[in-house]
Amino acid sequence: MFLPFLLSLLLSTAHAAKSEPSSEKLPPCYSSKEFITALEFLRSQKQFDLSEEQSRKTAESVAQSCLQKGADREGTAKRFIRITELLVKAGLTSKNAIETALEFSARTDAETEAFITIFRYAFLKDYLDLDMFASMNMAKRLSMDFKGNTKTAVSDFEKIVKFCASEKYLDLPRPQCGETAARLAKLGENEPRGVAEAWISSYEFLRSQKKGPGLATVNALELSEELLNKYGTVGLDNFSHAFRYAINKKGLDMSNDEALKFARKMAELTQTQ
Repeated sequence: MFLPFLLSLLLSTAHAAKSEPSSEKLPPCYSSKEFITALEFLRSQKQFDLSEEQSRKTAESVAQSCLQKGADREGTAKRFIRITELLVKAGLTSKNAIETALEFSARTDAETEAFITIFRYAFLKDYLDLDMFASMNMAKRLSMDFKGNTKTAVSDFEKIVKFCASEKYLDLPRPQCGETAARLAKLGENEPRGVAEAWISSYEFLRSQKKGPGLATVNALELSEELLNKYGTVGLDNFSHAFRYAINKKGLDMSNDEALKFARKMAELTQTQ
């Protein structure tokens, strides 16, 4: 009696396992809508000088974009159109603009928004006034190449640019400011709260003669970025706390150089890598 019962149990368990879905179903692609929207846009852009065949082929690629892994299932045509218009208006050739726009049609709305915001900051004369390709590369690094929250990346980038470009604060040359902001914002991939405020606070502490070690601008920039890169925002906090305690007569009563060495040692113990 026991053997037939055991076989029945095993078979019913195996059947139940097979009946369970192997993965979640993805939302459907509204491929026809995306194709038509993209095609009508391309047809309306006479200055692109595309043949009907080229326009249809491109529109089909846009429609297929929603099947790409990690892409938002809706809005492929909208993302394609927004990036194309942005880059053509900035002076990029329609061919190159379309190629980049196709990349973003297969991404997310958040990544597209991040690219547009960073590109404008980098390219426009009122901000960093970088050249086309430097602006595009910077924007890609903090959108499609960014492995964290792109909204946080954009926020960090904006805050750091305002700080390093302002005459009140760092007043760095615009290209240097932009590259610094992009590098630092990229370090926030594993920092849910971002890095801008922690980095700015660390830089100002390192420059301070009263509360910190009073480093020169170039040395404060190098050390704050090094600490952030190796030990994250907690490492920056560990460094400043350790230095303050080490330099205090009621703490360790160390010299400036000794306190710097001690603070580095405490930062190393953060162990984020």
